Amino acid sequence: MSAFKLSPRLSKFAVVATLVFVILLSAGVAGAQKNAAPFVAPVPEQILNAKTVFISNAGLDPEIRERLNSANGAVAPFSQFYSAVQSYGRYTIVPSPATADLVLEYSLTNPVGSCLTNSQTCSTLRMTLAIYDVKTHFVLWTFMEQVDSAMLSSNFAKNVSETVQTLVADLKAITTP
Repeated sequence: MSAFKLSPRLSKFAVVATLVFVILLSAGVAGAQKNAAPFVAPVPEQILNAKTVFISNAGLDPEIRERLNSANGAVAPFSQFYSAVQSYGRYTIVPSPATADLVLEYSLTNPVGSCLTNSQTCSTLRMTLAIYDVKTHFVLWTFMEQVDSAMLSSNFAKNVSETVQTLVADLKAITTP
């Protein structure tokens, strides 16, 4: 065979070999990316190492209080939250922030904002748990859960209770190994 006919064969072989190599390499990288665990932000060590908490009541919107009072037998959301944290058993609840490792600040508010669908204002009932480090007074973690609306006061009270449980489940999720 002459050198002229051999060169195109070699170049075709080189191109095919390069393509196969690139495809195999890409498949290997894609497979490695699928199997790689997603990055999860670390939970602050103060939350994980804390033994005692003070539970702070940062407020309940007056309209919410009135609506819950109209539902016969409705337990105050702060009391429900306090009881749920106590039942969780992860932390000892202390009567003063000075003797606590963390402060769990609970609130139930009805902030007003703009609606996404039009230019009117809307409010969405929001339950919030902010976790503060007692020593530094910095917020370490915050959870916000939306409370589902309801026409009947009894259903509203049920939705508030369910959201309290969701908020405590959020706390459990970051404190349980």
